[in-house]
Formats: sequence, C-alpha cells, structure tokens
Amino acid sequence: MRDIWNEIVEWHAAGETFGIATVTGTFGSAPRQPGASMAVSRSGEVVGSVSGGCVESAVYDLVLRDSGCVTFRVVAR
Repeated sequence: MRDIWNEIVEWHAAGETFGIATVTGTFGSAPRQPGASMAVSRSGEVVGSVSGGCVESAVYDLVLRDSGCVTFRVVAR
C-alpha cells in the first residue's frame, strides 16, 4: 500500500474516483504476497501491482465498472 499511497492521495485531492485491490491471501506459488496493492483511477491510470496478467486485468475492469460506488468484494479464493 505504501508504494501507491502518494498517487491515490493526489487522485483524491483532484476529485478523481478510484478503486484499490489488495492481496489478502495466497496459496501455492504467487507473484505477490499479502498486502500488495493496486489502484486504478476512473480515468484508467494504474499504480501498484497485485499479480501479473489476467488478475490485474480483472481488477482493472471491475474498478472501471464500479468506480464511484462503495463496493467491497472478494474477487477470487
């Protein structure tokens, strides 16, 4: 989360809506550990990382679809 903090503070100050995804647990071999975060602004900017490839793509799509709503969800188990 620390690696994305400055950017999301700037987005918030500018009135930009955004979503944040955070890895809460992993199993097997995982590219990112719990605590890794990724933020996506409504305008499509991305900062941070939660994995590689398809997971980040799914997060990106969810944020752009739901941005502006307060939504909490588990994307995968």
